[in-house]
Amino acid sequence: MKVLIIGDIHWSTYSSIVRSRGKYFSTRLEQLIRSMNWVEEISERYGCQEEIFLGDTFDKPDLTSEEISALSYVEWNNLRKHFIVGNHESGISSLVYNSTQVLHTKGIVEDTPYLYPLDDKTEILFLPYITEDDRKPLVEYLKNRDTNKKLIICSHNDIKDFQMGVFLSKTGFSIDEINENCDLYLNGHLHNAGFVNDKIINVGVLCGQNFSEDAFKYEHHIMILDTDTMTYEFIENPAALNFYKINIDTKDDINVLYELKSNAVLTIRCLDTLEEMTRKVLASLQNIIDCRIVQYSDIITDTENNTEIVLNTVDHLEQFKKFCIDKLGLTDILSEELNEICK
Repeated sequence: MKVLIIGDIHWSTYSSIVRSRGKYFSTRLEQLIRSMNWVEEISERYGCQEEIFLGDTFDKPDLTSEEISALSYVEWNNLRKHFIVGNHESGISSLVYNSTQVLHTKGIVEDTPYLYPLDDKTEILFLPYITEDDRKPLVEYLKNRDTNKKLIICSHNDIKDFQMGVFLSKTGFSIDEINENCDLYLNGHLHNAGFVNDKIINVGVLCGQNFSEDAFKYEHHIMILDTDTMTYEFIENPAALNFYKINIDTKDDINVLYELKSNAVLTIRCLDTLEEMTRKVLASLQNIIDCRIVQYSDIITDTENNTEIVLNTVDHLEQFKKFCIDKLGLTDILSEELNEICK
């Protein structure tokens, strides 16, 4: 059987610096609509029989009228769907109230751990988000499993001792207990797609969300899983927003702008003497959704006695951080992005 696996979507009107408007909805929502319609077309083209959404389909527990209205533009197919509830979709640890319920007519909302008999050879354990206080050993969720069947775990949770950039996760299911208790572990929640090992895969986000992601390193894709052979392939989402952080310190650095994927969202730290040239190149490109330029200057000045040269750097980054916090308020996601952009 073929199953389509979709990572976090974070359906929301705006995200990061993408604040522009499209024809009917916000630019971000229109890219999400294109992404979802592509997903629904791909799953039928590849002969999938079920679809599994790995959590955080929505970005928050409360949806706006625009976000709800935009859902009507998704051309849903008739395949069976499972929507795992993620941490962004509920304000309480039990997940009993969650924004995912708006999709209950489109599929099954998985808000509690559940063993699902996919076919006569395979079981799937759906694991919605579990807080550290409520977490049990993984084996506790498998008491009723059929040990004669292969087990795939579809989860939206932390993985303990997993390296996330410069951070090491200190909570979640351990890599050892995952390896010991399943044949394949497919995880949402951790945005940058990649392999923990042969069994544990972070599927990643369907459509880029912010600058904590790096489109130079990570694709936004879906996964086609063949449960009979336990093989899979990834297909990159052509409608994804691709977030890039770029430093332009020399003229040669400008050439990287010609290497960007479609739907690029940029934050550029640019030497002031190169800003005009950079803007001209950006204006010539058709693949830029949004861009901000943080300018910096290196000014060499003489002291009064002309015996010493001092290099002064204008700290535009610190000014930029202060401006963002003053205007938007200090939130977790803003702090995360500012740390990424300004480090």
